[in-house]
Amino acid sequence: MVFGQHPMKENYHDSYASVRVFQTCLPDQAKEVKEYFPNGKNSIRIRKTNGQEFIFSLREPKVWKFETIDQFLADMKGEKKHG
Repeated sequence: MVFGQHPMKENYHDSYASVRVFQTCLPDQAKEVKEYFPNGKNSIRIRKTNGQEFIFSLREPKVWKFETIDQFLADMKGEKKHG
């Protein structure tokens, strides 16, 4: 399912709003997206046309993170695995 085909809600605490913010903040990355998937509250998983997958997390309307799945999982475990 591609969220861009569904009317987006106003509440930023849902996947559709996360897609809208992702597309606004990172338009060059958004051009390369094949599919979006829900990834929990305020978070979406993004599959790009080249097969790479990333997580976009929206904490507040202007506070977001775009990271690899490994980085996302390391943060959940409290590890530092960036760079």
